[in-house]
Parts: sequence; C-alpha cells; structure tokens
Amino acid sequence: MIYHYKLNILFLLLFSALAAEVNAQETKEQLYPDPPSVDSVLTWEETFKYEVRYSFFRLGNVKVQIYRDTVQNTSGWLMKTIITSNSSIPFVGKEINHYNSFFVMEDSMPKELFYWRDNIDEEEYKDMTYAFSWEDKKVYAKLKDEPADTLDLEEGGGSGQLVFLMGRTFAGTRDSLDMPIYIEYEKGYLNIHGTTEIDRRKYDAFEGKVETFYSKGSTDIEGPFGFKGRFESWYLTDGLRVPLEAYVKVWLGNVKIKLTEYTKELR
Repeated sequence: MIYHYKLNILFLLLFSALAAEVNAQETKEQLYPDPPSVDSVLTWEETFKYEVRYSFFRLGNVKVQIYRDTVQNTSGWLMKTIITSNSSIPFVGKEINHYNSFFVMEDSMPKELFYWRDNIDEEEYKDMTYAFSWEDKKVYAKLKDEPADTLDLEEGGGSGQLVFLMGRTFAGTRDSLDMPIYIEYEKGYLNIHGTTEIDRRKYDAFEGKVETFYSKGSTDIEGPFGFKGRFESWYLTDGLRVPLEAYVKVWLGNVKIKLTEYTKELR
C-alpha cells in the first residue's frame, strides 16, 4: 500500500510538472501576436535590404519590394528582388540581376502567374521567363523568348520567390509548408518548418537586440538565389514577422543573409 501510495504521488508530481511546463509554454506563446495572413502583409509597403556574406567576405546585397502592378492586362502584385554583387571580389565582377514574380490573390492566398529574370548588367531583359497556366496545369518556360520546356503545374506551386512571403505566415508556429517550385526547368519541393523557438539577435536595421522566431527547411533542387539543401531563418516576433536573417548553402558553402535596412508604411 505504501509503495502504491508513493508511486501515485510520483505520477501526480510528474504530471503537475508537465502541465506547468505546457502552461508556461502556452503563456509564453500568448505574449506574441499571431503570424500575419498574406492579405495583412500586403496592406504595408515594405522595403527590405540585406547584406550577403560568406565568412569575412561581403558577396553583395539584396533588396526586396512588393508593389501593385499590371501584367498582360491583369492587376496584381509584383515581388521584385534585386541582387547586386560586390564587384571588388575577384572573378565575380559587377552583377545586377532582377528577379520578378507577378501574382494575384485568390482565396487570400498568392497565386503566381509570371516569373522573369532581368540581367541588368548585361542588358538582357526577360532572359528567362515562366508562365504559370492554372487552367492547363502547365508551366511554360522560355529562354530569351524561345520555348525551353513545359512542366506539369502542381497546386500551390511557383518560382520559389513567394517563399519570402509565405514563410512569414508560419513563423512562430509549429506548422509546416511544402511548396512545389519550378527553377532552371526543373520541378522540386521546398519545405518550411516553423518553430516557437525564440532567440535575441542583433541587426543593423534595429537598435539593440530583438526577439526572433526560428524556422528551418530544405529544398531538393537549386532553390531561390542558388541555394540548395537545408536552410535556417529568423523572423521578428512582431505581427508582421519581418524576415531578418537566413543561413543557406550555395556552391561556395554556407552563406549568411542579414537585414541591414527596413522601412514600412501603410499603402
């Protein structure tokens, strides 16, 4: 009897400790706003500027903006990513590339219609294009206006740029996203796994350290901006889940992308 009594007490203590830990975690999570919807993000006009580094070397800079635009008589949204290389790095030289994703909102979710790349420094515009035909369930790829390939289009698919937008809706949660992506005439998948893990980190865009949510993921083909394999990312714990930092693997090795400037205003 005494043994069973002590065992019951032990179980009660264990369950009480477990319940306290769960409640503490829930209370901690409730301190932060829920992640944003895509619609709520688009109510803000944001400008992001990032620095890209490999070890002690600054490889270049990245600028991201999303704004209203019209393409082929369709009104929607254009996400433009501008990547500029550090021309002082040997064997790299001056590189300026614009990556453009045009999408519309359907049932509060982005649906990509067109993607194209502009090689600015070589004055080659729309040197690579993708047209996403949701009626035909096909992706029509062109290289310099010449048909290059046709791929089967899967629901929720896109060029991969919209991961920058979609990742924000999962940051600070335990949810996951599997996104079909179409890059370099191939179809692959990019996975994002949100966590509730919080860390304090420093960024030039803010004064002092800020609290961040950690996310992780992977891609099985060469993903946006040339990375492949596993990646890590950090988001601000605010209601917009501002993308702050990413560790990605490219042909050089592990590259760090960190936010240096950020502005926002209501549209």
